[in-house]
Amino acid sequence: AGAMVGALFAAGYAPEEIEGIFTENAQRVLDYNFRDLCSLLWGFATKTRVTFDGLIRGERLGRIFKGLLKEKGVVSIRDVRVPLAVTAVDINSARLVMFVSRLPQALTGDKTVYIDDAELWRAVRASTAVPAVFKPETVAGMRLVDGGVRDNVPAAILRRMGAKKVLAVNLGYAGQQKKDVDNILEIMFQSIDVMSYQISQTSSMYADYVLLPGIFDVSLLEVDKIPETVRRGYEACMLQMPSIRRALETSTATAPDSVRAVPFMKP
Repeated sequence: AGAMVGALFAAGYAPEEIEGIFTENAQRVLDYNFRDLCSLLWGFATKTRVTFDGLIRGERLGRIFKGLLKEKGVVSIRDVRVPLAVTAVDINSARLVMFVSRLPQALTGDKTVYIDDAELWRAVRASTAVPAVFKPETVAGMRLVDGGVRDNVPAAILRRMGAKKVLAVNLGYAGQQKKDVDNILEIMFQSIDVMSYQISQTSSMYADYVLLPGIFDVSLLEVDKIPETVRRGYEACMLQMPSIRRALETSTATAPDSVRAVPFMKP
C-alpha cells in the first residue's frame, strides 16, 4: 500500500483522487492465478514438483498503474514531482533493492541495490508483491518481492536522500494482539509482520514520528474495507496531530552517521 500511495502522490495525484482510485480499482486488480493453483493441487496429489509463485498474477495491477502514471506524464521514477523511494527485496539473494528518484549518499559496506532509472509502475509492482500472494516481479534479472520483508518502515533511506523531517506510517504489526488468524493466508501475513516487527522498530529510529493508524486487523485482501481503513487512518492522524506537530517542530532524528563515499552500486 505504501508504494502505491507514495507513487501516486509523487506523480501528482491528490489524496482524494488516490482514495477514489483505490476504491474504484480494488476488485479489478485481483487477477487470480487459478491455472497455476490447480497445477499446485495436482502436484500435491501426484507428488510432482510444480511451479507456483503467487496466488495473484499482478498483471492487471501493473497495467492499471502504468496507465495512471502515464496520465500524469510519469514513466521513469525520475519523472516524479517530489522525491520518492520504493523498496523491494530480491527473493533469490535476499538483497534489499531501492528504487529511488535521486541517489542517496552511500554507506560503506552497504549491499543495497539502488536503481534510479526504472519504470515507476514496475517498481510499484515489485514492492507490492507480497510473497506467495502476488507473483514476484522481475527487474534487471532480479525476482523482487515486497520490501516489507526486510524493512517495513524505510525511514533511513529518506534521511539519506535529504529529508529533514520524516513522518512514518506503520500499517503492520506493532505488538497488538490480532484475532481471527485462522486461515493459511492470515497466518502467512501475520507471520511476515511478526518477523519484520523488530526490524521496523529499529528503522523507526530514523523517523521523527511513527503514525500507527490501527488497521492491523484488516487483511490485505479485504479490499471492500478500503473506505473504512481510510476513515480510521484519518481519525488516527487527527487524534495524534498535536503530537505529530510537536515531533516535527523539535526534529532530532538523523540519517545513519557511519557514512563514507563509496561507488554507486548497480545490479
